[in-house]
Amino acid sequence: MKKYYMSFVDFSEISNVTADEEQLKKSRDRMAELGLLTEKGNPSLSQINSIVLSVSSPFFDKLRKRLSRRSGGFQQVHDTFQKLNNRKEYLGFYLYLSILYGFLEWQVPERVAVLPAVPEAIKAFVGDFMSAFDHYMENNSSESEEAEENGTGEADI
Repeated sequence: MKKYYMSFVDFSEISNVTADEEQLKKSRDRMAELGLLTEKGNPSLSQINSIVLSVSSPFFDKLRKRLSRRSGGFQQVHDTFQKLNNRKEYLGFYLYLSILYGFLEWQVPERVAVLPAVPEAIKAFVGDFMSAFDHYMENNSSESEEAEENGTGEADI
């Protein structure tokens, strides 16, 4: 029997939520290689937004499908992210995201996994991610309501 509600997170996905300066330096160097930092070492907001645009929609689609039979599941995930964002718990937000990636049996993309190494970068990611999540919820709420009314528990996508 498959355990549908387990989550596997590889340590490499959370290794940048650390106080180890050597690890953080490696991650900042990798961020620079990936173009996520400007020449001055600041987060590249356009690159971070590009990451959100590329990863968010497939993530939301799969998560919504996976939680379709759980009462309030997808909305609760949104509300939890919102709560963490409102409290400025950016590392908690990232850790929750990592758990959900594991729940989907996906690995956190490298371009996302390095972001906690620079507090301003993860903060920018969280803001853009929440905007994308809000936009997704607005554009897909009618599908979710229709699925609930039909008793399918899952919108046809």
